[in-house]
Amino acid sequence: KATDLKRFLSDSETSRMRDFRAMHQGIRACQQERNEEVAGMLGGIRRECEAAVGHWHRMAMEMARKRASVTQ
Repeated sequence: KATDLKRFLSDSETSRMRDFRAMHQGIRACQQERNEEVAGMLGGIRRECEAAVGHWHRMAMEMARKRASVTQ
């Protein structure tokens, strides 16, 4: 019986390790997808911020120009 128990434990360990490796590989694949998605989102946010900065800068320059023409 001890031999059967050892064989069973050994076989089930192999199975558990195989399942664990498959699960771990799935988790890593999901993490990679998430990383790519977040990188895309951050890139979009960066582009939007840069565009907003440009708009604000142009608006501030236009307002300064208008103020200067009113005071003259």
